[in-house]
Parts: sequence; structure tokens; C-alpha cells
Amino acid sequence: MRGDLALMTAGEAVPVKVREYAATSMSLSTRDEIFSAMVVYGFLSYEDGKVSIPNKELMEKFVEMLQKEPAEPLCGGRILAVGIGYDKKRKNIGV
Repeated sequence: MRGDLALMTAGEAVPVKVREYAATSMSLSTRDEIFSAMVVYGFLSYEDGKVSIPNKELMEKFVEMLQKEPAEPLCGGRILAVGIGYDKKRKNIGV
């Protein structure tokens, strides 16, 4: 996932099989489930089978998060927390 997020912070879209059920699942364990949940919550955009970061504010927060996280496993928890804490009206993250 770290590589996918790095590509997205560089402005690239990443292919994903979005699953509608992922946002309600209590167990997000696969890359596709995590990205699907982030699409449902509005933290990633989905178009033509690919996800991308939808705006500059979120892009900056993803870059910041990638710089802080250790190089090893980057999965779900912190990324989803960034998404859940995003306030669309104020366009900032309250994590």
C-alpha cells in the first residue's frame, strides 16, 4: 500500500477493485477493502477502475503521513484514521 499511496501523492491514479461492502466491514484487511472504504468515506476518488487523491488538502496530509510512518507495513489503521478525521466543510484533518 505504501507504494500505491506514494504514486497517488505524485498525482497518479492506482487500479483498484472497489467493493461496496468495505466501508461497513469491521475488518478491513485487504488493499482493495481499505481503498474501497476510503472511497466510500470520500477520502479517495474512484474513476475508471482507479483511485486517486481528490484534492490538494488531502494530498498534503497523505504526504505528511507517509513521511512520518515507518518504512514497513502501512495498512489501514492510520490511513483510515486520516480519512475519518477529514472535515470536508473546513477542508482539514482533525487527527
